[in-house]
Amino acid sequence: FAAVGALEGASALATDKLVALSEQNIIDCSVPYGNHGCSGGDTYTAFKYVVDNGGIDTESSYPYKGKQSSCQYNSKNAGATATGVVKIASGSESDLMSAVASGGPVAVAVDASVNSFMFYQSGVFDSSTCSNTKLNHAMLVTGYGSVNGK
Repeated sequence: FAAVGALEGASALATDKLVALSEQNIIDCSVPYGNHGCSGGDTYTAFKYVVDNGGIDTESSYPYKGKQSSCQYNSKNAGATATGVVKIASGSESDLMSAVASGGPVAVAVDASVNSFMFYQSGVFDSSTCSNTKLNHAMLVTGYGSVNGK
């Protein structure tokens, strides 16, 4: 879902038109790239699928079902394309800020297994118990700033 959100954002910035893209397309069709349908996957491989495939269908043409099915991609219904994927340095806040400022929303991976994350409610999340190597949840970064000096 984070990969699709990043693609939607990048496409909207490039075309001045927000098109809802199909998460189901990624769920069903990126399995050969190493993703696991509804059991999760990696944002990089989702992006790689879209680049190699020549696009991603719109949400209206390939709606979300909540379960994995066979791949039904139809290039006639593509709502966006991508020409490449850029990885930013892991753990680099300055690289992340630069990527968001120059390219729009960025899909990131976080450690969502700690209690402090599971019960997070608002504000800047700051926890010394999070791992920067045990990454198990994708999120979309849409902006940055500071709150109370954080």
